[in-house]
Amino acid sequence: MALNSARTAKKQRGKPFEKGQTGNPKGRPKRTQEELDLIAACKAKTPDALEAIESIMLGGKNERNRLSAALAIIERGYGKPVQGVELGGTGGGPIQSINMPPDKFWEIAKTIADEI
Repeated sequence: MALNSARTAKKQRGKPFEKGQTGNPKGRPKRTQEELDLIAACKAKTPDALEAIESIMLGGKNERNRLSAALAIIERGYGKPVQGVELGGTGGGPIQSINMPPDKFWEIAKTIADEI
């Protein structure tokens, strides 16, 4: 037995909290006054920032910068586009995998791989 075994406790594994007990009883900490001031200052500069981005978009010499500025305006106004991913079985239905024979599984996997 190790000399320090009486002093050190084993790390607890599994579920450290009782059912219904939270690990963060006070919730998320409130923002400090400095954080609130910074957010307010950034919001106050928003019109100037949009004006700068718009001037780059309209008058920039570099096409990449113009595109980045246009995307920045669109994404802040409408949000980034959602990238949809479709994965389905025959006819768009669910993929049947329960009790599926291995040869059928590999046939479906090959079909999906060929489509990609």
